[in-house]
Amino acid sequence: MNRISTLKSLIKVGTCSNLVGCLILGSLAASEANAASCCGGSANFPHLITTPTLTQLNTSFSYTDLDSRYDRLNRIRRDLRSDQQDRTLTLQVGLSHQWTDYWQAGLIAPLIYRNVTMSASNASEMNLGDVSFFLSHEYWPEFERNFWKPRGFLSLQWTLPTGISFEESDSSLATDVNGTGQHQVALTHFWMKTAIPWDFFWTTQARLLIATTLADQFQVPHRFAGSTEVGIGFSPRGGAWRLGLSLAPHYEAAYFSQTPFQKTETPARLLWNAGVQLSYLVSPELSLNLSYSDETLIQWASTSPALSKTVSINLIQRWLM
Repeated sequence: MNRISTLKSLIKVGTCSNLVGCLILGSLAASEANAASCCGGSANFPHLITTPTLTQLNTSFSYTDLDSRYDRLNRIRRDLRSDQQDRTLTLQVGLSHQWTDYWQAGLIAPLIYRNVTMSASNASEMNLGDVSFFLSHEYWPEFERNFWKPRGFLSLQWTLPTGISFEESDSSLATDVNGTGQHQVALTHFWMKTAIPWDFFWTTQARLLIATTLADQFQVPHRFAGSTEVGIGFSPRGGAWRLGLSLAPHYEAAYFSQTPFQKTETPARLLWNAGVQLSYLVSPELSLNLSYSDETLIQWASTSPALSKTVSINLIQRWLM
């Protein structure tokens, strides 16, 4: 197999998007766009470099339709009507650089536009979301062809609260909400395996949100979230096209927040995200990805107050070694 064919087979697994936007590790692009809903989206991470690439630029544009079944105090909204909508457009840019064969680092920055319609009221706002930095290491490389052995990566991610949380919102319709308001530290493990024309991946993530005080009065404790994702892809005749499917459960533990006047419990949240991806490798340096993710397909098993549907387009540009 020549170098171009090898690049194609490797790139197609590493660029499947949700996350995973594609994710952390393959589908996080879409999930980060929906920072206000539970854990959001997928756990895959499209910004991870999995090919002989020096620098990688990932630009994604996503549209999210959010179904908020609960109000800001997590009570079921009895007044929910068909004309009430919560829609988000997200432009996300991720830059990754690999300085050795097994170490890489990068940053992810989302710009989020949110439009909310409720009865006769309508409002929209655009702000910078939570910005993330990550450090990744390929601890289990693939030196020779092996039908069973996967490639393994570990990634440490730090997310800054540059977005706006519900507690910090100044909008009556929460159109400025696009973040958690807390520093976050996440550890992600990623396995991928290519056996042309098939490929497989599995990723799992543990996330800690650091305790803080929001808007000078809301005391939010440490809280924990976790997710995992499995995916499979098929490339006809090992060519430039790839069709992928993925499934990702996300969990966020219950916690209490309080002000000088009251104490509020936020219950545990669970959601299931099903995704489908279509990718095309234009060249070893450029790939295009179209993805659709849906948290409502398995809503009977979800306890999240908000479930979303997201369509995302990714453009990944690489500068090869």
